[in-house]
Amino acid sequence: MDGHPPLDGAAIQAQLDSLLDSHPTALVAAIGADGIFVPMPESIDLHGHQVLPGRSAMDFVAPDDWDAVIAAWEQTRAVGTARADVRLATARDQAAFIHYFDVCASHDVFVGVLLGPGIEAALSQVGSFDHAPPRVARALKNDAACFLEVDDATLQILGWSADEMIGRKSLEFIHPDDEKLAIRSWMAMLAARDVGPRVRLRHRHRDGSWVWLEVTNYNYLADSDRRHVATEMIDVSEEVATHQAVRRRERLFRRLAEALPSGLVHIDRDRRVVYANERLEEILGTGPADLVDERLTTVVGDDWPALNAAITRALDEGADDDLEVQIKPSAPSGMRSCFAKIRALTEDDEATGAIISIEDITESAQLRLELERRANLDMLTRCLNRATVMSALEATLSRSRQLQAGQRPSRPRVRRRVADARRRTSDQRGTARRLRRPARGRRVPRRLPDGHRTARSVDGRGPGRRRPPRRLHDQRNGCRAPGECRHGVCQAPRRLG
Repeated sequence: MDGHPPLDGAAIQAQLDSLLDSHPTALVAAIGADGIFVPMPESIDLHGHQVLPGRSAMDFVAPDDWDAVIAAWEQTRAVGTARADVRLATARDQAAFIHYFDVCASHDVFVGVLLGPGIEAALSQVGSFDHAPPRVARALKNDAACFLEVDDATLQILGWSADEMIGRKSLEFIHPDDEKLAIRSWMAMLAARDVGPRVRLRHRHRDGSWVWLEVTNYNYLADSDRRHVATEMIDVSEEVATHQAVRRRERLFRRLAEALPSGLVHIDRDRRVVYANERLEEILGTGPADLVDERLTTVVGDDWPALNAAITRALDEGADDDLEVQIKPSAPSGMRSCFAKIRALTEDDEATGAIISIEDITESAQLRLELERRANLDMLTRCLNRATVMSALEATLSRSRQLQAGQRPSRPRVRRRVADARRRTSDQRGTARRLRRPARGRRVPRRLPDGHRTARSVDGRGPGRRRPPRRLHDQRNGCRAPGECRHGVCQAPRRLG
C-alpha cells in the first residue's frame, strides 16, 4: 500500500469490523503510539474475540520476521492500515498474519489482529513473557549513596520491600569483594560530575543469594531541580553465569589437555596456534610459535607433505585424517615414530579450525618390528622361515601372472625398515653365504645301532667316512674291557660294507 493516500476513519473501521466478523478465532490487541500493547478501550466492540496478551508483537513473532512487523507498523501510521506475513515463535512452520488498523480518531488507539493457525500456541508463549521478571531497574540516591526512591523492578529483582531499602546505603547491599569497585566507581562519577563508569556488582537478595547487576550512575547533584544521583541497574545474572560456566569448562579442558600423554595443539583457519600443551613440546622438541608449521619443523621431510596435506584438508573441507610420521628432534634422543590424528572443528558445516594430536609410538613401533622379525625369521639359523619364504614366493608368482596377463601388478607392502633389518641380520650372521653353498657333499652325523658314530652324505649315495666307536668302559661305568660292559655301549666295532 506504499504510495496510497491515507484512508479515512470510517473506511478503516469498516475494514476492521469486516475482518473480525469473517475470522471468529482471531486475537485482538489495543496498541499505543509507541507500539506497546495497552488495555482494550470499552468503546471497541470485540464481537466475542479474545484479547491478545503481551507487551508487543515481538513477544510471539519469530525474530526473523521482526523487520516485516516494523515495516507494517510504519505503513499503518502512514496510510491507516497494513498487513504483515509472519511466522510465530512457537510454530515457525505455520503462516500467520498481523493486520494493523489506525482507529485513533474514534478510539485513541491502534488495533492489531492476529490470524492464522497456531495462534493458541502464541497465546501461551505470550503468557510466559508476561510473567518473566524485569531486567532493568532504576533508583534515586543522594550524595551519600543512600536510596531515596526505588521502582517496582528493583524490588522484584532483589526481593526487598521499599521500606527495607529506602534510607539505607547502597553499599550495605553490595558483596564485600565488590565494595572497593563500587566506591571507585562512585568517586569517579562525583569527580566527573557526569555519568560514572559502568560496573558489575553483586547485590544481596533478600533470600541470601547474590544477583549480578550492571550499575550506571548519572550525576544530577548540580541540578537545582533534581539534586540526586539516578542509578540504572540491569540484571546480568544469567550472562555472568554463562561466562562463569564457559571459564570452568576452559579450565577443565586445559587440565585434561595437560594430563594427556599425547601432544595436543589447537589451530584456527589461518593455521595459527590457539593452544598447545606441554607434552607437544616434549615430543616435537620445538618451542612456542605462532604458526603450526613452525611447531612441526622437526617432522622429517618425507612425511611433511602428507601431514601438511591432511591439515589443509581439515581446514578447507572439514575432513579428518590419521597418519604415522617420523620426528627428528634436535635433542640427542634419536628418531621418534609418532601417530598424528587431525580432527576438524566445524560450525554450521564450515571448518573453523582443527585439533592435532601427536602420540609418541616409538616403543610400540620398535616392539612391532621385533615381533615381525621374530615371526619372519628362524631364531636358530637367522634365516627367513618357511612361511615367510612361501608367502614371498606366492607374491612373486602372483606378480608374474599379472605381468603375463597384461595387468599392472600390485606392489607388496613391505616395510623398508624391516627389510633392511633382515638384510643386516642376514649379512652379520653369514646366512646368505651359507645358503649359496651347494648341499652336495655336506655330511650329517648319524648314530649306528652298535654304538658307532659315522657320517653319511646328504644325497644318501655313500656310506661316508668311518668314525671310531665310543669307548665308555672307564672307571665311571665300572667296565675294564668291552666284553665286560653291562651297558651295551662298549662292544667291539663292526666293520661297515
